[in-house]
Order: sequence, then C-alpha cells, then structure tokens
Amino acid sequence: METVTRHVELDISPDALWSAITDRETLEAWLGERVDVDLRPGGTGVIVDEGVTREVIVHAVDEGRGWSFEWRVDEAPVSVVSFEISRNDEGASVLTITETMTAGAGARAEAGSFRWDLCALLLWACTVAVAFVR
Repeated sequence: METVTRHVELDISPDALWSAITDRETLEAWLGERVDVDLRPGGTGVIVDEGVTREVIVHAVDEGRGWSFEWRVDEAPVSVVSFEISRNDEGASVLTITETMTAGAGARAEAGSFRWDLCALLLWACTVAVAFVR
C-alpha cells in the first residue's frame, strides 16, 4: 500500500479549519469542483474534480477534529483519505491529510502526491482570502 501525507499549517482557529473541511462551498474551493457528501458515518456522495467523479463513503466523523472516507473512480482500487485537525507548538492549526491507496494503486501514488500538494495550496489560499476579507 502507498500512503501520501501532507501537513498544512494555517493561521486560523481549529473551528474555522473544521468549517473549511466540512462546508460544501469551501470544500468546492479546494477539494473538487463539486463536492456532495453526506457527512456522517456510512454517508455517501461524490467528489468531482477535473471531470473525474469519485464515489465516496464516509468512514468516521469526529466533530471538530476530523473525518475520513474512502473513494474510488469506476472500478479502480479504493483509497482511504483522512483529514485530522491539530495544533502546532506555535498555536497554529494544522490539517493532516493522509491518503492510503490499496493494493493495485501503483502509479496513482505519484499522482496523488501532486494532487494533495495542489489541494493543500488551494486550502491555504482559501483561508488567506477569508482572513483578508475580514
């Protein structure tokens, strides 16, 4: 199995970060052009990005701390994604994004790494834009 992990430090409160990873409109600004997920354990939905539709099944939701889900494209192997909120020593919020690709994912790990780099950058830009508007 291949795992991709990204840590994104953000100068926002954990509550604001929770909104950024659960609010549909905000998710659509950084995770996919369309995000429609029933955010409860066992909930289902879709995430569409660059014309690719990923089917989603929510595994767990820990209110204010994170959530995890599996997603797949068509008959491709499943991967599991988790978002976890913490704080660093300086008090900034940290989002840890981890994607574990199941056996058979092969070259998807490299593509997944680039995808999460881009998502992390977009998430950071969203939080900066919100802070700037305030």
